[in-house]
This record gives sequence, structure tokens and C-alpha cells, in this order.
Amino acid sequence: MLLESKEIFTSGEALSLRKLVRVILPYSASKYYTKEVYERLKQLLDKDAYEYTLDDIEQMYEIADLIEKEGRESKRKDLIEYSHKLRFFALVAKVIFVYPKILGRTPAQPKQQQQAQEKKEEKSC
Repeated sequence: MLLESKEIFTSGEALSLRKLVRVILPYSASKYYTKEVYERLKQLLDKDAYEYTLDDIEQMYEIADLIEKEGRESKRKDLIEYSHKLRFFALVAKVIFVYPKILGRTPAQPKQQQQAQEKKEEKSC
């Protein structure tokens, strides 16, 4: 909200960040970052961002912890770096998509979507 109103970080940028985090999603390892954890993270990243809940965000943080733990034990720097990117996205998603709903506001949509919505409303009048 505040980030968006000051044009520091918009919902469009948050959606782009989500796409990046989804594209660079590392394959599962073995001990902590299992196939099941990998599949759950894919589901979360494929979910409509405007439908995220606090529970979804918490799950992302927990998965980031597991990925980092796996990376440290297996000495895989890529997993450690990815865990930081996932945590950053989870924080952004919480601020842009979840907090507005908690405060009773509608999360702001990218300007193109907003303009398309306004045109639909004008045509229906």
C-alpha cells in the first residue's frame, strides 16, 4: 500500500518478481528440501497472488528455511541464494497482496489491469 502509493514497489513488479522466483526454482534435493516441499512451493508460486493468505506466506518462509538448511548441509550455494530470494518475495507478497486484505482494502492491481477493469465497467453501464 504505502510502497505502492509512493511508487516504490508496485503489484506489477511484485508479480514479475514472483515469475522470476518461479522460473529459477531449484529442483528438490533430498533431506530437507524434498520432492513434496518442491511441489508445495510450485503450487504456492502458481497460485493467484491476489488470493495469497498469511498462511501461504508463512509456508513460503518455512520452505525458505528448509531450502537454506539443505543448502548449508550440502554446501549448495544456489539453494542458499534461492532461499533469500524466496524470503524477499514472501515479504513483498505479504505487503502488496495480503496486508491490504487484512486492512479491508482491495490489493492494488497493475495499471493495465485496472484500466481494463474500468473499461469493462464503462461498457456495462
